Amino acid sequence: MSRKADLFAGGFSFREQLIPGFLAVKRFLLPIIILQICAVSLVVAYYTFPTIQNFCTQLGEFKVAGGLPFVALSTIVAGVLIPECAKLITGRWEAAPNGEAYGIYLFWVSVFFAGSGFIVDSFYKIQNLVFGTNSDFAVLFTKIMVDQFVFTPIIGQTYGVLFFLWMEQGRSFKRWLAKLSFRVVFDRIIKICLPGWIYWIPMVGCIYSLPPSLQFPFFLLALACWSLVFIAIVRSFNCPISCHAQLGQNKNSQLAATYK
Repeated sequence: MSRKADLFAGGFSFREQLIPGFLAVKRFLLPIIILQICAVSLVVAYYTFPTIQNFCTQLGEFKVAGGLPFVALSTIVAGVLIPECAKLITGRWEAAPNGEAYGIYLFWVSVFFAGSGFIVDSFYKIQNLVFGTNSDFAVLFTKIMVDQFVFTPIIGQTYGVLFFLWMEQGRSFKRWLAKLSFRVVFDRIIKICLPGWIYWIPMVGCIYSLPPSLQFPFFLLALACWSLVFIAIVRSFNCPISCHAQLGQNKNSQLAATYK
């Protein structure tokens, strides 16, 4: 049997691939709404108060001056610190998986987001060099298509899947290699990419259309929202049935029953 035939031997359902994303959004809907309100408020404040414009400009200058270390730190704040605070405030905090100490778990999640910050920042710089920094429709459309349908599945989400598969295997390279297969990686990338495209395609369009000084702080808040969903999805891969039910908070909920 060919690799493609083997990959879809059990049937392929978009509905099934969307389950982890739907359950993650349901679980963290309140903190996601709060962070989105913050993002909209930032845009309104930017156009209303000169002090906010100055702050965003200075933040961009810090980003340029700080280089990759600043990118890594800011990505950790957006991907880990802000989402964890939002979970605590809304009563959606969760213990680390597999009984691991929470501090150790957050350290490794921070390592992931630091690496992600390096990768994404480098990609955006390449985008600007290749396509320019204009915000006209043709440039924005090209950037979004390359971002979402080339960079994201091939590099961005592959990095995430491989990293958290390694985490799932107790950070053992031996167990990681034993678990690693094209089918496992492809299946997980699809489960992340589908909700990711629903969220990031309009979001990236918004980011690219904003003034340059506002793009970076807005992206950080957008990343904080996505981090809530992304982490919930990758954690669910370790125990698909029980974790999905836990995300829904009720094994007998209508949503869980619908997608069971």
